[in-house]
Amino acid sequence: MGSAHILLIFCTMSVATAERAIIPALWPDVLKAIASAGYDRQVRDDWKFIPDSIEAMYDWATVLKARDDEDSRDGSPISIRHLVYTSDAMPEEDAPCNVTVVLQGFVSKCSLGVLGNWRGKERDAPAAVQYILLESNGCDVPFDAQRRALTNIREFITLLIGNESEGTPPDSDKIMLRKRVFKRVRPTDNPEDIVKLNDGNDPYGSARKISSKWRIGHSTTTFIRRSTGANLAVAAEVIRPGDFVEVTATASIEVLRTCRRRGTNVHFEMHEVVRLMSAKDVKSVYATTCIEHGGAGREPRIVNISRVRGGIAGGEGSGRDRDVEMAGNGNRV
Repeated sequence: MGSAHILLIFCTMSVATAERAIIPALWPDVLKAIASAGYDRQVRDDWKFIPDSIEAMYDWATVLKARDDEDSRDGSPISIRHLVYTSDAMPEEDAPCNVTVVLQGFVSKCSLGVLGNWRGKERDAPAAVQYILLESNGCDVPFDAQRRALTNIREFITLLIGNESEGTPPDSDKIMLRKRVFKRVRPTDNPEDIVKLNDGNDPYGSARKISSKWRIGHSTTTFIRRSTGANLAVAAEVIRPGDFVEVTATASIEVLRTCRRRGTNVHFEMHEVVRLMSAKDVKSVYATTCIEHGGAGREPRIVNISRVRGGIAGGEGSGRDRDVEMAGNGNRV
């Protein structure tokens, strides 16, 4: 397909399932209530499943070319692609919608600030990333289903593009999500897509010094889930190792084709991170060893979770489309 402007919208999100139950409902009871709030716990036959086979996925998702003017870390030209739902899977949408996956797990480590792990040197800007590493904390059944789902999506993308994947395989027992901090400044850049830098997010002014060459695109947003079910926007530093979180992520696809090299880099990047339970609360109410809820060893399926006011796909309670409060001012996000 030709070049297209891809709208990064979260009109529909996909969640892994096992034994015909959504993953948020498979966590131990102490976590299940908060993890599955707003989701319809029953996987209904009329929901749009991600197909179980690679062959059937061609009717569900496809890859669109975005543009060819990005640069890889070594300066070689790359083509940016997006995995989007097909018109058959999303007939109600007029514009392409990114395949967006909902993941849950415990934070092993993370760097979610605007500057990510950047050390302040211009030479390191191309490699700087925001990242979050999720682990199971012993809850293998729901977590492994999510890992297998991501592996299936990665393999499907590689088959669609036809190049060997250069992306680093996921850790055997963890999920790594990362997003590049900087992009090269282009004359066609949309000012609305550039993060405004100030003393708060760039305390030493290092990023502002290189702003004529490197810009910061959309940054990861961080929240905590309040007891009312609403999400409260917070600073990235609030998310800590041991927290139980929910993350929305999309596939990042970079295709490199030169006379010497040919390959595809596929990884998953986060957009929103919501703390469902703090590490302190997890320790106080939850034993390290999880109760397995069955379904071990079964291949997961993924369902599309459509956002509706007051819940997700008919689920009870407030869902992801609920009002979100901003810390200090009460504005909706």
